Amino acid sequence: MGPYSFFLVIFVVATVVHLYASFRWNKKLRNGTKPLIVLSLLLYYVFTSEHPELTLILALAFSWAGDIFLMFQKLRFFVCGGIAFIASHVFFVLAFLPYIHFASLPLWVVFTFSATYLLAAVCVVRQLDTDIHKPLHLPVYAYLLINAISNCFAFFMLLSTPCVGSAVVFVGTVFFFVSDSVLFHVRFKQSTHWKSHVPVMLTYALAELYITLGMMML
Repeated sequence: MGPYSFFLVIFVVATVVHLYASFRWNKKLRNGTKPLIVLSLLLYYVFTSEHPELTLILALAFSWAGDIFLMFQKLRFFVCGGIAFIASHVFFVLAFLPYIHFASLPLWVVFTFSATYLLAAVCVVRQLDTDIHKPLHLPVYAYLLINAISNCFAFFMLLSTPCVGSAVVFVGTVFFFVSDSVLFHVRFKQSTHWKSHVPVMLTYALAELYITLGMMML
């Protein structure tokens, strides 16, 4: 292990403790550990990557900012968190772009995969139509669409640059989409007993970890 691997240890410990706090509904412990999860991963990437990419640094930084905003319950902080995560996904896409060769991708694959994710995003929001306030419908659709786009670009990167790293990144983006889909149910769905943040944060932590480590493998 390198001298900066302790950042990865902090990531693992913070994630495990945060999941435990989420399971126990311990808000104080959750808020105390949540800021450490992505921050430790960001520091690990910056100090251990041979050529740290600014786009990935910004993607992780905006994810961290989104985590901070979402710690507060008021609607304006939720909106700010959503904006931060939209920026995060945009920078993830920019990080994937150099590894994508669109000229070599069959058009039917691009359209089919993109349409599948678009349909998935629509289905998630449709399930929450009666629970989400109307002013939030469009922002929620927009956010899931941006999330879906980052998934598509990760898949296109996997097709263009097939290797373990690109496969790990794609798995990470899938975890991200699942995490946000579950988060919207936890946040907005009224007639459900599924209110635990454990699946949200487990898939989210795995998403950030897989994307970061996958990009380091490229």
